[in-house]
Amino acid sequence: MQVRWLGHASLQIITGQHVIYIDPYAGLPDWYVLASIVLVSRFDFDHCSVEKIRKIQNDTTRIFGTAVVAREVYPCSVLHVGENIFVEDVEIVGLPVMRRNKLQDALSFALIAEKKLVYYLSDSDLTENLENMKPDLLFVSLDGRNVRAVAAFVSHIAPKLTIPIHWGGNIGTRDDAELLKELVSTPVQILDVGGQVTI
Repeated sequence: MQVRWLGHASLQIITGQHVIYIDPYAGLPDWYVLASIVLVSRFDFDHCSVEKIRKIQNDTTRIFGTAVVAREVYPCSVLHVGENIFVEDVEIVGLPVMRRNKLQDALSFALIAEKKLVYYLSDSDLTENLENMKPDLLFVSLDGRNVRAVAAFVSHIAPKLTIPIHWGGNIGTRDDAELLKELVSTPVQILDVGGQVTI
């Protein structure tokens, strides 16, 4: 499985025969190629570029998001919190997005592929429903969060690898990412925009 951080909260994941994009918004046009799966956590300008979705979709591309996303992006299937769906050998699970103890009209995602569990937490705070799972890869947002609190929770759930995202723009800095790496007891890898890692 190969992962590329496209900047902000945007990711490309290549697994088997699948090219998966999550929150296609940031990054160079050349990083966007034909996709088999597109996941959109919320219909906000910095999480969903309709122009980029049009560039990477064809008749076989499966797009999943919230009900709001499905109204704005066609064709798009609604993925509900707690629902799991399969696209061939890739399992996708809808997870809630919580901010300051309030449920948001948005999604986080768990992906299971190549016998690996990947969490993409979107803009969500870390929640108790993640505590008993030990993901192989965790993408955690640093957009203005208390880095020490994030680090404590990441250390508690002990993913095999954590990659901080949602920093380097209007909010969140590389210093935040470096502090997270310093504080977390499990491996943290800081990617430059466009950087890749294989797990």
